[in-house]
Amino acid sequence: MNIERIEEFFQRCNLDELQILQKILVQYMRKLEASYSAVSDDVGSKWRKDERYPTKLLGTLKRITDVNPGERSKYSVVIQDISRAGMRIQVDENFTPSRVMEITFSTHGGRMKKVFMEVARMEKIKNEYGCMVEVGCRILDDDVVHRLCLQEEQISAMRGKIRNKQDVTIQVIGSDLGMVNALGEFIEEQKYHVNCVSSIQKALDYAQRVSTNVIILCQGIGLVNDRKALEGLSEFSPTVATLAIIGTDDCPVELFNIGIDEVIKKKNLNKYLFVSIERALIGHYFRQHETTRHMTGRTLVISENNAHISLITYHLKEKNYSFRMLKDGGGINEFSDKNFDLIVADFNPNNLNGFKAICDHFSKTATIAICDDYGDGKLAMSQGASNYLCMPIKKEDIEMILENLAPQMDLGGI
Repeated sequence: MNIERIEEFFQRCNLDELQILQKILVQYMRKLEASYSAVSDDVGSKWRKDERYPTKLLGTLKRITDVNPGERSKYSVVIQDISRAGMRIQVDENFTPSRVMEITFSTHGGRMKKVFMEVARMEKIKNEYGCMVEVGCRILDDDVVHRLCLQEEQISAMRGKIRNKQDVTIQVIGSDLGMVNALGEFIEEQKYHVNCVSSIQKALDYAQRVSTNVIILCQGIGLVNDRKALEGLSEFSPTVATLAIIGTDDCPVELFNIGIDEVIKKKNLNKYLFVSIERALIGHYFRQHETTRHMTGRTLVISENNAHISLITYHLKEKNYSFRMLKDGGGINEFSDKNFDLIVADFNPNNLNGFKAICDHFSKTATIAICDDYGDGKLAMSQGASNYLCMPIKKEDIEMILENLAPQMDLGGI
């Protein structure tokens, strides 16, 4: 299409002629729009997914989850292209993948844009341009990010207990005893308690004598069609985490669908086995606990004192909590335990019934009392409070209470 010739033609037209042309163009545009809308949703979805928009945006990538103490969490990146399915990012060779990431980059006009992404798939690629990461993702809203940040704090607290390996017992199960014993010896070198057996039934017999935290299944994708093995697995306590070893070309989705917590490829055992054991333990724990699975960080603050509200909400924001406020307990009937993860309420020793009504209404949610002195705190706990804060509220006190509210991991119950 020669745009210059079209412009020259328009310049030679008078107003009446241009108006006629405008009507003709509008008719053609409507016909085209109708033809596009006639395309099926599936075809349109595929077109949007396959369409890639090449670009070269400089940005910063920050790992939100899966970051161990001392690990690098921020990376300078170049976004090479974007599609509805995700994006391709150029990173340095030391980049470590993460389940949730924050990407900040400059858009046209110099505006900074920040997005949170939950990674659905990630593939590292090395080519002539350097190290690339192909990311399939979905954009997250603030509530989901709050929940994931809270989960990450809980996971960090749990990791130290998991790494006390003497408290973790692992069973390696498989008919190939050569592989099973070799894997068992490799795990024992890391000071875990290990038991190697050839069948799930033998593992069950052993588990009746010694509590087991993780079972590693060398049978891999063959589990899906092994009814006897699946029946045996169902007899294990739901508090036992499972890890399956698969071949290079096996699809792990089928194993996740039958309840396996973590999957690792055989070729990656030496490099990633112990990370996978840790992820199986943590992942299983969160899947088995409804309260942590639905954790969103939403807090209800019940107070008439603006100073109390300002201090509480300031510290909660720092911990990625969101909040709503009520002046008194009169409006609590609009909400239930499902709406909040934490209740913070003023405690008045002259109105014990009012505070107890709040605790009773949110009986499945932790209630923190705001008190004038320690004596009132003990009285508040006798009325149903989970804990209390004394004025003036300190950051350290809130951090300690929030940490105590996080689910405490008992390795015997993972």
